[in-house]
Amino acid sequence: MENDTRKPLKDCVIEDYIPPGAEVNIITAGVHRIGDKLTWEIGVIPPREHIILEYRMKKQGILQDALFRWDSGEKKSE
Repeated sequence: MENDTRKPLKDCVIEDYIPPGAEVNIITAGVHRIGDKLTWEIGVIPPREHIILEYRMKKQGILQDALFRWDSGEKKSE
């Protein structure tokens, strides 16, 4: 995720859904899995900075768009 603004993005959270039956190997620290949802509570992304969140999946099906939320908005992955 990238903050291409001039202000910090606060209270950043990413939610990603995994297909039923998929095996997930979480690589990035701080990821919580509850059922079919992975959640990263990122906190603050400084201006003009980006973060990389990584996981690997086996037996994947159709992936839904991830949701990136912050204190003043949200955006779905493309």
